[in-house]
Amino acid sequence: MEKFILKSDAYRKMMKQSLIRTVPLLLVATFAGLFIADHNSPHTQDEVNILPFVIPATLALVGYGVYRGLKRQSEFLKSYSLTIDQNSITREQKDTPAIQFLVTDVSEIYKTSNGSFIIKASSTNDVIMVPVDVEKYSNIEALLNSIQPVQEHTPASFKPKYGMVLSLFSLALLLTVNLATNTILVAVSGTAFLSLMVWTLYTIHTSKNIDYRTKRKRWVIWLVMASVITVMYFKLTNSLG
Repeated sequence: MEKFILKSDAYRKMMKQSLIRTVPLLLVATFAGLFIADHNSPHTQDEVNILPFVIPATLALVGYGVYRGLKRQSEFLKSYSLTIDQNSITREQKDTPAIQFLVTDVSEIYKTSNGSFIIKASSTNDVIMVPVDVEKYSNIEALLNSIQPVQEHTPASFKPKYGMVLSLFSLALLLTVNLATNTILVAVSGTAFLSLMVWTLYTIHTSKNIDYRTKRKRWVIWLVMASVITVMYFKLTNSLG
């Protein structure tokens, strides 16, 4: 039996990569949310412009949220361990269920373009992720090849740009629902957005690679879905009336 953990400095590199991907998206989403709120609010000639106060306060809250998120992610990454023995492969990590595959049940092993491994089993939809910054990397690769030939391939759903494109597409749909006046456009974009959110909720609920704290924050998605349904209802019923 061999147990593998991440290199001592791996989490810093991984958090830096996470920041590069998430901060721009967070800023875009924040300003889009402020724009929607301002657009949907009634305005009068003598009202005071509060955006110069709201924007810095919102950015401060986002910054604080990013800081706390990075702190949690650091603990999460440091707790990663992978155990491989003659019978099974087991991934353990803080605040997530352990994932264990029988060696005989492993169906596919991918080596992605950045060197990480993705292990799939035939009896479940769960996957075991093996970061490139794990200790004894060459030992792991040799062990995985002895279980199943490793394929040099990155499935589309595991490519970082796939998640970024999907997030931006969801944001574009949200903006369309709130800003469009054409009822067909509102109905199509709203339905597409709600479908994506249902799929996201299902993914979060079923995935063992997402920590419990993140799962408990699903209420945010429900809140956004409720706001979209409300906007669609008023826009579509007003057009019928």
